[in-house]
Amino acid sequence: MVKFVVQRSTVNGRIGKIFCWGNVNIEHETPSCMMYTRAGHIPHLTWDVAAAHLRHRQSPIYQLTLPSLFEALPVIEKSGGGIARFASMPEGAPTHLTLTDPLMERNMKFNNGGNIAIWTKGGRRNLCFFLLEP
Repeated sequence: MVKFVVQRSTVNGRIGKIFCWGNVNIEHETPSCMMYTRAGHIPHLTWDVAAAHLRHRQSPIYQLTLPSLFEALPVIEKSGGGIARFASMPEGAPTHLTLTDPLMERNMKFNNGGNIAIWTKGGRRNLCFFLLEP
């Protein structure tokens, strides 16, 4: 759950703060952006390089994409620490899991009443809604 407080609203948008992102307590000002990851890693960077050289005004929210993680889910589940720990992400970093990858072409015509189609390296996979429940 996200706890967001609007501080100012105009015709152009809203300015506010996020105080809780899932189970992580943060104080994150908006407007903001998310840090894109593939399989839990910033493309072409290691976490050491990212920590040493990327300067942020506030700690980023990391976007995880389900298509880049879907085929590794059994291995991630066996590791027992979750996706963030499996990918060696910074401790306590807020993460956001999306069903689609913003850098991949979206093909929504294969969705039906009970399933969502996601596209992985192995092709189309059908995902049932009940699998997404915590």
